[in-house]
Amino acid sequence: MLYPFDPASDETLAQYAEGLDDDYAAWPTWHTGNPLDGDQPTHVEMFTWNDDRAGWIGDKSNFEVARDLIRSAADEGRTDTVVSDEQVYECGGGSSAWDVAQLFVQVFEGGCEPDCPGTHAEECRPGCDPTAERDSHVFDDRDRTHGRQTGLLVREGDFRCYECLDTSFYEREANAADADQRCTYCKGPVFLTPAVIAELEADAGLCFGNECSGDCHGTRTYTAAFRTAVALAEYVKHDHPFIAEDDYYEQRHERFMANLDEALEDIRLHYPFDSSEDHDSICEFGRESFWELDQWEDAYVDWDDAREAYDAARREHFSDLGRTFMRNEIPGQLALLEAAGA
Repeated sequence: MLYPFDPASDETLAQYAEGLDDDYAAWPTWHTGNPLDGDQPTHVEMFTWNDDRAGWIGDKSNFEVARDLIRSAADEGRTDTVVSDEQVYECGGGSSAWDVAQLFVQVFEGGCEPDCPGTHAEECRPGCDPTAERDSHVFDDRDRTHGRQTGLLVREGDFRCYECLDTSFYEREANAADADQRCTYCKGPVFLTPAVIAELEADAGLCFGNECSGDCHGTRTYTAAFRTAVALAEYVKHDHPFIAEDDYYEQRHERFMANLDEALEDIRLHYPFDSSEDHDSICEFGRESFWELDQWEDAYVDWDDAREAYDAARREHFSDLGRTFMRNEIPGQLALLEAAGA
């Protein structure tokens, strides 16, 4: 049974989105995905489970049910899985010991392109040109940083600002006569007069059109996959431990039966003279006793309890064989028949 879950609030979505700043909880990062230089994390970890006998089946059930629901939300209204393939990334879940499966979900969609120059409005400084090259002498934030420092060291004929300075080569400090010179490397000013510095300080709140925060045009939104993932995570955290209770009990039953079969096969080795038919009959006699062993959330089967139930069923099996044998006719002896009409 799948219980209804409430949509997550914007505040809750923002809290989960902060996972993009955590190298261990975001993808791709140096820890989770070995990203290329310059790549920024786009997905956050939403669900995990340990792929081993110690892992809780509830985590596995929630992981798989959530994955399918999140992918469905991403692909809503589509006939393909292009969107969910991009927005939902699953890794791990292999066969190695202590392997951890992780489900990463893309947080944002839309927003500005990587080369977006930024927003520009009426309050922009006159001459603000976001597409201009650095040598266009349009003042920007870097100019302001450099301009607050006077007396910067430069090499004659090869002007260098403080940040680009090689201290092994210089002949004099910049002075007022060098006010129009720009750094050969970063194009920042090598000297600004106090009056220019004061002007830049006064314009500190103006737009210089050289950077973009990633959503300067207000077009970035949370993906439907992320909204669904957060709602499911909050549901498991605060409302109910299972997203789909039927799936949990089905997976628990499958795990219990696998563990029980493994235990019974091991116990069988202690009776090397029992035939396969004997073993099958013993399991049939002990069916109800074996069901009573299902008492653990992780479908664990206690070997000692299984051995005790198996031995009891084995005694019943061979007792039944003895009774059957004694009821059969013995060659050479008279058969006792029930008197007619008795």
